[in-house]
Amino acid sequence: MLVALASCAPLAAAASLERRQFMQAAAGCGAAATTAAATRPATASGILLLPPTKPLMNRYWLMRAGENVKEAEGVIETNAAWKYSFANGLTDRGKEQAQAAAEVIGQGVDAPVVRYATARHCKQTADAVGARLGRATRLMPESSLLDARGYGAHEGQRLSSVPELWATYDARSRYARPPEAEDGAYAESVEDVFVRVREFLSVCETTLCDDVVVIAPGSDILSIIEAALRGRKLTSHYDLAYEPGEVRYVGDLGDATRGPPPRPDADAAARVRAARRSVPG
Repeated sequence: MLVALASCAPLAAAASLERRQFMQAAAGCGAAATTAAATRPATASGILLLPPTKPLMNRYWLMRAGENVKEAEGVIETNAAWKYSFANGLTDRGKEQAQAAAEVIGQGVDAPVVRYATARHCKQTADAVGARLGRATRLMPESSLLDARGYGAHEGQRLSSVPELWATYDARSRYARPPEAEDGAYAESVEDVFVRVREFLSVCETTLCDDVVVIAPGSDILSIIEAALRGRKLTSHYDLAYEPGEVRYVGDLGDATRGPPPRPDADAAARVRAARRSVPG
């Protein structure tokens, strides 16, 4: 037994030496890896800075859904509680607008990713785009981040009064929020919408690398996205107002920062300025 233990001693010493050498080598590798990681620039993506400070992963097409029934009636309806109702569907004119916009998009891309709000007329518009562009097009709903901007107590008022609301709230401060309605209809400032759309764009930038068509209800969601991408003042986002069925190519960072937008709505800006002059105080 003593002979056996004596014969094992050199092996134990050798094993101990090998373990010591292994641990020293491992410690050296760990220190080298830590040093390399510290000197290597971070590449992880998080919340997108707006206006963008680096090239975008996607090229963006911004599209307002075709006209729905409430818009045809000239009524403000932004409460998300009604976004699935049949009254929120496309009118015949809205269907024609959606098909015309799909033709425009089809001339620029073959198989984009279509991110659309889940309001009924947005879903119908997305279906029209998908039918025009074919099976390779991916339709991806966005449950809440692209919902219409809430106008709170102004819900149910005339749609033609929206420029007055822009003048009353948005032109004065990006943080000015309409009063909430007694029935719980939510109200949002420009900043509230900006936070939502920045989160939406951040998700797109970290999960996609494509041509991305964004379909949203109303104008405010899209005009705030475009103003943010172009580095414009959010308090004048209404200069970029969208008509039902209108689509614009914003592109990537290079496209967004190159020159003025394709079709700014000068009439909308003029209406806001006129309304602002008429607001007391």
